[in-house]
Amino acid sequence: GGVSAEGRYKTAAVAGSTSPEWNETVTMPVGDLERAQLECSLWDESESPKQTVKNDNFLGEVVLNLSKLRPFQGKYIEQVFEIKPSKLYRCDAQATGKLKLGLTLSVPAAGPFSIPATNTHPR
Repeated sequence: GGVSAEGRYKTAAVAGSTSPEWNETVTMPVGDLERAQLECSLWDESESPKQTVKNDNFLGEVVLNLSKLRPFQGKYIEQVFEIKPSKLYRCDAQATGKLKLGLTLSVPAAGPFSIPATNTHPR
């Protein structure tokens, strides 16, 4: 799947893993770099053997202010982020764990900014 009109991207669920690795590359346009944020929301998609309905549980999120990437423009960087609780979603348990992101900020001569995110996986 690609980036939606709302600027959202959803990875495929990784079944049977508490340390999933996606290794996906996503390119997203960024309008105003000074105000833009990359929000990575983590969900546990599970299905109970007795249920026919999937149950998605919010685990936490990582929010990155993209303006902080300006000094690294055009360079691939990897960073590990602490997973935090969200202000928007209720979490049944305290958010714990880490998310490793690989990012490159690409600023074309003219037009919108974009940020490919790769090598994403929690630890």
